[in-house]
Amino acid sequence: MKNHIIIYDADCPLCRWYTGAFVKHGLLPADGREPYQHCGPNTRQVVDMARARNEIALLNKETGEVTYGYRSLSLILQQRWKWIRTATTHRILAPCISGLYSFISYNRKVMAPASGNGSYLECIPDRHWGYRIFFMAMCLLLVNAVVGAYFEYHLAAFGHHFIPFREGVFFIAQLLFQFIAMRLLRQQNAYDYLAHVGIVSALGAIGLGIFGTVLQVMTELHLQTGFLPGAGLGAVMLWMFLEHKRRVDLLGLSPALSYTWLLFRICIYPIAFAL
Repeated sequence: MKNHIIIYDADCPLCRWYTGAFVKHGLLPADGREPYQHCGPNTRQVVDMARARNEIALLNKETGEVTYGYRSLSLILQQRWKWIRTATTHRILAPCISGLYSFISYNRKVMAPASGNGSYLECIPDRHWGYRIFFMAMCLLLVNAVVGAYFEYHLAAFGHHFIPFREGVFFIAQLLFQFIAMRLLRQQNAYDYLAHVGIVSALGAIGLGIFGTVLQVMTELHLQTGFLPGAGLGAVMLWMFLEHKRRVDLLGLSPALSYTWLLFRICIYPIAFAL
């Protein structure tokens, strides 16, 4: 596609990676991608810049035709894998692929956060409450399932008792606690910040899931785990605190939010073991 150029979000690590891969593997020419943040006037005259914030744009420089979203990716990838065209035009698969693409696009700044580069154009997706609520629901379900299993199977000896959906309740309570903290600290942009709180919890759950699998293997091998379940929980909590702090800094919010996050965690775990 030597006559095509893709307009990508240079502040998005994921977007930089996969558009760079297109160039590296010959699916686009060396000059076949242009950062949204530094689009020239000629590109801005042809591309719908508002739409391109949400759906990556692919411009045919010869014809001036522009495609958006998953269709842009389909045109690039089907050069090598012909079946992708069939999948992205199938009457059942196409809406699913479109929905998945939009889910990732509208939440990409939370999934792969990065600071802006100070450019005059910002590639920030519009707010979409449907995809954001679905994203938070996925985080909640992951936390409830994985963290609940970790506590049930590895921390029962420490006095923890299994209660269905307890971790989901704690997840929601954390969001409410941080929302109140935001209001008290007079911070703005709860839409994005609370999503970061949610994904930090989800990533922590994944960490516990991996560590829990290691503990399970050790148990199967008749190895003593001893204090490791508690130590693993502590290590994951420390990482979550540092990751939360990093994201708060990227958002330009008050550092105090990291300490209210920590305060909630300190208060909630004694309650979790007491119940």
